[in-house]
Amino acid sequence: MKVKEISVDEIISAFKTCKNRAEICRKFDCKQSESRFIKSLAKKANINPDDFLPPVHRVDREQKYYCKCCGKEIEGVNAYKKKFCSHSCSAIYNNSVKTTKVSNGVKNRIETVFGDDITDEEIIERLPEIFADKNILKTNCENCGKEIEYVPANTGKFCSLKCQAEWKYKEFIRGWKNGELDGGRGSGQISSYVKRYMLEKTHCSCEICGCNWVNPKSGKPIVEIHHIDGNAFNNKEENLQVLCPNHHAMTENYKNNNKNNGRKSRKEK
Repeated sequence: MKVKEISVDEIISAFKTCKNRAEICRKFDCKQSESRFIKSLAKKANINPDDFLPPVHRVDREQKYYCKCCGKEIEGVNAYKKKFCSHSCSAIYNNSVKTTKVSNGVKNRIETVFGDDITDEEIIERLPEIFADKNILKTNCENCGKEIEYVPANTGKFCSLKCQAEWKYKEFIRGWKNGELDGGRGSGQISSYVKRYMLEKTHCSCEICGCNWVNPKSGKPIVEIHHIDGNAFNNKEENLQVLCPNHHAMTENYKNNNKNNGRKSRKEK
């Protein structure tokens, strides 16, 4: 219904009986925006809508709003409507409130602050409080020692995936040097961690001639890992040698010279 089709008495009656602006719009089957329609009705009846209806909520655009999960400032025009900065934070927070089981990572971090005598039930009760304050639990990265601010998305021991990968490399090399790991990865292949260690140890240079050429296309060094005794499954540090292709080809157990001592998978072919 258009404004010009509505009488002044109908407008005043609607403002007196209806509870809010939306109800007035529904009554007159409004086809335009709610605010514009109300202003047009009020102008025709020469009345002030605020004298009959509750005032419109005015949003303070300069006020800052923060995520309930990670504490990060929520950005955007509609920040006042949101409680979380992302869907991920929303899921983490809501799942923490409903959870009945605490992961070992979260439990260990909480016990370091509140003591070992805290029970799982007490931890679950305090999860919303803990998740709301990102500074309540902190730890240090096991690789670089950097302080990690606790957020629900990061209950681990490392500040980044890069540090986690570096820690895995160091732990593998430590176990390999102590004889806990054989340094292989199936069918006589050398672990990428061992290859990296040997190349870093020799600065990607041949141990005989010092050749350190790099493939111009791939950008990778041309040196190879040589098993001194010819046994591809013996990946001990003292049995490995970094050689250029020329000196590798001159060894006594290179390729065809290493019959009956190579990889079983090659024999089957």
